[in-house]
Amino acid sequence: MTGTPSTDADRIAHYNAKTTATTVGLKIAARLSGMKVTFADFANDFTAMQMLVRGELGTDNTIFPLDYGSYYAYAAELWKLQNTAVQPAVDACAQIVKTKWTTRQLKSAMLVSIAINVFSITVI
Repeated sequence: MTGTPSTDADRIAHYNAKTTATTVGLKIAARLSGMKVTFADFANDFTAMQMLVRGELGTDNTIFPLDYGSYYAYAAELWKLQNTAVQPAVDACAQIVKTKWTTRQLKSAMLVSIAINVFSITVI
């Protein structure tokens, strides 16, 4: 293509045209049903995982409920890892994640328990 580059005014006009509320609304409306299904699948899976983590946390009376958020964050990292990587990378990366959360003063035994019982991931 041998044409001249667009001017800044042309680029701004093009950007403004594609980001008007009606244009964006139509684009989102076209994808909305698929987005809802995808989010429903995510929410069901993620919530089930959190309930399993809550069950694990309930087995240790020495962990304060105020600390549960950190354990949920650890579990969320493992959940994402399990859904984006394959073995043996999952186990290797899970060990790094466990070490990270151990250095943040979470109980190692509970981190191992969550990894094994909720995700079937082996960490030491």
